[in-house]
Parts: sequence; C-alpha cells; structure tokens
Amino acid sequence: IDVVDAGEGWTVDPFEGVVKDGKVYGRGACDMKGGLAASIIAAEAFLEVYPDFAGSIEISGTVDEESG
Repeated sequence: IDVVDAGEGWTVDPFEGVVKDGKVYGRGACDMKGGLAASIIAAEAFLEVYPDFAGSIEISGTVDEESG
C-alpha cells in the first residue's frame, strides 16, 4: 500500500526501519502504513472485548493517491 520510489538523500537505509533518538526512520514511517496498522490493532482489540460480535468489520486502505 502507498509505495513510491525511496528517492535520494537518506541518512539511514530506507527499507530497514531504524529507531534513533526515540523516532522511527524509514519508508512508511509517517504515511498510511501506520494508520493501517493502527486500524488492524483496533479491530483486534474490539474483537477481544466483544468476542460474540455478530457484525462484520472491514478495514480498507487507499492506494495510489500520489497519482492524482
């Protein structure tokens, strides 16, 4: 989801996910991947609290928003 070229000028490996001074550096550290992960964790937490939930939970992600 939401991947474009890494580009130039990285001071860390953009594909490694480096934690430095309490911050995460790498591809996807500040875009929709974090929001998508949070949505999945929230859905899992909800189902732990309400295991007999009779409805459906759908998580979706937008792709290719850079294309305009």
